[in-house]
Amino acid sequence: MKENNSKIDIKTKENKKPDIKIFVSHRIDLDAETIDNPLYVNVRCGAVFDKRENIDMLGDDTGDNISEKRESFNELTVQYWAWKNVEADYYGLCHYRRYLSFSNKYFKTDVYANVVDNYITNESIEKYELINYSNIEKLLQTYNILITEPYIVSKAGFKNVKEQWNAVRYFKADYVDMLFETIDELYPEYLVFAKKYFHSNKFIPCNMCIMNKDMFNEYNTFLFNILFALENKIDTVDLSSEGIRVLGHIGERILGIFLMYKQDKNKLKIGYLQRVIFLNSEKEKPIKPISNNSIPIVLASNNYYVPYLYTAIMSFLNYKNEDDIYDIVILNSDITKKNKMLLKYMEKNGKNIYIRFVNMGALIAKNKFKQNDELSHISLDTFYRLFIPKIFKDFDRVIYLDSDLIIKKNIAEILKESSLNHTISATRDIDFVSQYYGMKKVRSYSDSVIRLKQIENYFQAGVFVFNIKMFKEKYSLDELLNLAISRKFLYQDQDIMNIFFKNDIFYLNLQWNVMTDCAEIRMNQIRLLAPYKLYKEYLEARKNPYIIHYAGFAKPWNRPEDDFGNDFWEVARNSPVYEIMLKRLSIDVTNEMIVNNNYVLMNNKLKNKILNKIRSVFIRTIPKNTILYKFFRMIYRKVRGN
Repeated sequence: MKENNSKIDIKTKENKKPDIKIFVSHRIDLDAETIDNPLYVNVRCGAVFDKRENIDMLGDDTGDNISEKRESFNELTVQYWAWKNVEADYYGLCHYRRYLSFSNKYFKTDVYANVVDNYITNESIEKYELINYSNIEKLLQTYNILITEPYIVSKAGFKNVKEQWNAVRYFKADYVDMLFETIDELYPEYLVFAKKYFHSNKFIPCNMCIMNKDMFNEYNTFLFNILFALENKIDTVDLSSEGIRVLGHIGERILGIFLMYKQDKNKLKIGYLQRVIFLNSEKEKPIKPISNNSIPIVLASNNYYVPYLYTAIMSFLNYKNEDDIYDIVILNSDITKKNKMLLKYMEKNGKNIYIRFVNMGALIAKNKFKQNDELSHISLDTFYRLFIPKIFKDFDRVIYLDSDLIIKKNIAEILKESSLNHTISATRDIDFVSQYYGMKKVRSYSDSVIRLKQIENYFQAGVFVFNIKMFKEKYSLDELLNLAISRKFLYQDQDIMNIFFKNDIFYLNLQWNVMTDCAEIRMNQIRLLAPYKLYKEYLEARKNPYIIHYAGFAKPWNRPEDDFGNDFWEVARNSPVYEIMLKRLSIDVTNEMIVNNNYVLMNNKLKNKILNKIRSVFIRTIPKNTILYKFFRMIYRKVRGN
C-alpha cells in the first residue's frame, strides 16, 4: 500500500448542499460510457496496470492505494482509494455498467434482482433518475444508508447465502470458515451476525451503497482489516482467473454482515435502491484514420452475418494492390469476441490491412427508428450507415459496402470515379424504378414521400462513397436523424438517404453495383417495366460487374443455384467460414425435405428443387471420398427414390 499525506477535494458545483460523491469503478480494458454529472466520480480500477496514453479519467493508483490488488479485490480498490484520498460528506460506489436507481418507480427485475437495460442513454439516465440530486438528498435525509436491493437467493433455488456461495464452483466452502475465524479474531462481537447473515436468504451484491463520512470510515476500517487478514490466509496460487477474485466477492458479504450488526445495535434505517445493469456500456466515439493515404471501407453486420461479411471482405482483398492501405471498419452491435478475432485474422494474411469494430447499439437505441416489418430480410443494422458522418467525422471520404456482395475489382478505383463535389456517389437503383412503374403502392408512396422529380434518379444505398467533408459543409446530422425517425419508410434508410440527398448525388457506372436476378424475378421485372435505356445499361453492366450485389431476400448461401451464385461460392470455398455456410445450407436443405415430418410426402416440384440443390451445391463442390460427400450422395439417392 502506498502512503498519502493528504486527501484531495474534488469540488462539486453545489457547494452549499451536502457533498455527495458516487465513485464509479471503470475497467481499464473497456472505454465505457460515463454520466456527465458531478455526483459521479469516474475512477479507473487497477489503473496501475493501465498502459493507455492520454487518459484523463482519475485512477486508483495515486496517494494511498491498493491498485495492484485489482485482480483479487475487484472494484474495492476504487473504494479504498476514495476512502483514503478524497473528502466528501457522503460516499457511494457503483460500477461502469451497474448503477443505483433513484427513481420513485419500481421496475421489473430478473431473478437476481437486477433491472436489466441495454444502453446508458439520456433516456435511461432520465428513466432511472440517475442524476436527480434532490431525490438522492431526500433519501439520505430519510435513511442512514442506501444500499442496493438484496438478491433473494431462494428465488434461484438456494436455501441461504452460504448454500449460494458453495454452489459457485470456483469458490471453496472453507473460505467462509476462514471469514468467520478472522471476524472472531478481529471483531468477535460481529461473529454471531456473520453466521446469521450466511444463514439468511438475502444477499446484498456488488458492493453498491451510499453512506455518510463517519459510517464510511467505520465500514472501510472493518472491511479492509478483515480482507487484508484473509489475504494472508488464502492461497491463490492454484486459483482460476475468476477464483482469484475471491476477496472482492467476500467483500460483498462483509457489507451485509456490517449492516446486520449496525441495524441491530444502532437501529439503522436502511433504504433499498434498485440496481440497474446496462448490458452494453461501451462508449460511442469517432475513430481516426489509420493513415492519411489509407482507403477507408465501412461495412455493417450482425454476428450471424459474419461468414457472409468475411466472404465480402475476402473478395475485395483478392484485388488489392500490394501497397494499398485498407482501413476496414465494421459497424455492429453484437459481434462476439470470437468472431472479431476470426475477422481480424485477415490482417495476418495480407499487407497493410487493418480491421476495426464500432459498436452501434447505443446510437441505435437513442433514436427511435421505425422498421418496416414487411421486409423481414432487412434488420435495424441497415440504419447504421446514417451515422457515418458522426463516426467518421475525421475522414474526408469513406466507401460504404453492404455485406451481401462480391467485389471483382480493386475497390480503391471507386474513389477515383466518385465526385469530390457531391456528398453521395452511387449507382441508380433500376430495381426500384421497375417497382415504381409496375406497382401502384410503390408509385403512390414514392410520389407522396420521396418526391423525386425523376424516379430514375433514385439511388441504391448498398454501395456508395460518402463525402464526409462535403456533408459537414452542407448539412447537420440532426437534420438527417430527424427525418429518419419522422415516419416508417418503405425501404428504410435507403429512402431516407434518397430524400435527404436527392439534389446532391453523383451517379456511378452501374458496374459498381450490379444487383442479381433475385429468385429469377428482378431481371424480368426490369425488362418489362423499367425504361429501356436503364434495362440496356443493366444488361451491359452484367457482362463485367465490378460489384455483384445479392440484394433482396434471395441469397447465394441459401439459394446457390441463383444468379451469380457461383461467383459467391468461388470466393467462399477458399475461406475459413466455408464449412459454417455448408452446415447452414445443409440444415436448410434438410428442412425443405421434411414436409409433414416425412420427405416421401413431398410434391414433385419441391422434390426436384431439393435434388437440384443437393446436386449443384454439395455433390459438385465437396471433395469425393469424404464423409460429407457420401452423406449427401445418400440423401440424394433417397430423395430421388433410388
